[in-house]
Amino acid sequence: MRRLSTPGFIGQKLKEAREARGLNGTALADLIGISRQSISKYENGDQTPKPEVLEKLSGVLRVPLDYFLIPRKRTIDCSKAVFYRSMSAATLTERLRAEKRFLWLQDIVAYLVSIVDFPKTSLPDFDIPEDPEFITDELIEKTALQLRRFWNLGLGPISNMTWLLENNGIIVSCYSLESQKLDAFSQYQFDQPYVVIGIDKYSAARARFSLGHELGHLILHKQLAPKHIKTPKTLKLIERQANRFSGAFHLPEQAFAEDFLSIDLDYFRCKKSRWKLSIAFFLQRAKDLGYVDEKKYALLQRYYSRNGWRTFEPLDDEIELEKPQLLRQAVELIIESKIHTRSEILQKLKISPDDVESICGLPSNYLSPAKVINLPLKPNVSIKRDVEKPGEVIDLFNRTN
Repeated sequence: MRRLSTPGFIGQKLKEAREARGLNGTALADLIGISRQSISKYENGDQTPKPEVLEKLSGVLRVPLDYFLIPRKRTIDCSKAVFYRSMSAATLTERLRAEKRFLWLQDIVAYLVSIVDFPKTSLPDFDIPEDPEFITDELIEKTALQLRRFWNLGLGPISNMTWLLENNGIIVSCYSLESQKLDAFSQYQFDQPYVVIGIDKYSAARARFSLGHELGHLILHKQLAPKHIKTPKTLKLIERQANRFSGAFHLPEQAFAEDFLSIDLDYFRCKKSRWKLSIAFFLQRAKDLGYVDEKKYALLQRYYSRNGWRTFEPLDDEIELEKPQLLRQAVELIIESKIHTRSEILQKLKISPDDVESICGLPSNYLSPAKVINLPLKPNVSIKRDVEKPGEVIDLFNRTN
């Protein structure tokens, strides 16, 4: 009879943690000091690690020991596609790392919503064709405007795109995706929409556009299954459609006609602080709406590149990056209301404090604050104490000499 070194060990959780850290089996084996075959056997359920190996796996992968022993109880919806911004450029390892950490985000949300009453999802069902080939630019412009009206936004700039999505029931998380090729992604889990924004290379303007882009996927491509977005042609099409939606949602055609009196890069620069969108965005929007032809667009693109704005635009360091609030507020509320302590939260989640903090936008060490060292006095130092009268109450704030 085969004896298990670690009863209850779940090989799939090892694979999940390994992929979440962007490691292949060989790299993890080298870090632990065991064979690649052993890692494979652990993950396939053919063998379980000895206690000392389990401790090493926990340390290297930065997950609690219990993480490998507790099965995920909630159901995962695999019928919905994950939409990546810059999907074609991102490597498989980068996408796997993002998707596995996304599972942790969902675990956190499942815990939080069992205690805290989150905003209900407020996304209307638009009459969008299931086949993206039949989604026209005119339909995208119309749908974006309808959503603005549904959310009572008017035609002006959106003050905080992140909070707008959160207030309408979309879970937004902003953390490092550890990739220069992966900007953001979104997915429905059953009826709950999620948007994850990377902070690896972002300006506020770029992040706001990405939020609109992912909102476009949630609205336009809700019915698409994973198998339907695997061809390069379809990927290119739905990415262009999501970009068009972001442009139409952030800056409706009527608003552009009324507020943009000149098609000029310096003029766009002046408008950037008002709309909190990039100069490149305004140029593309002008092209989409037919205010510039291909020739002028190419000329302005050359000027844009010559100014060095492809890597850093004016005001990129002045417009404040938006930060999600709901996940952070939910954790703080649970702690402040004494529903659960910090350690109890971590015990229930089975996720490292660093990951919970980054996913929820909490300060570093919020869930595992560094211990303060109590410094002792030197042996030769005597302590002098004031002697008060028996029974006298000492007012520490208003004492007089």
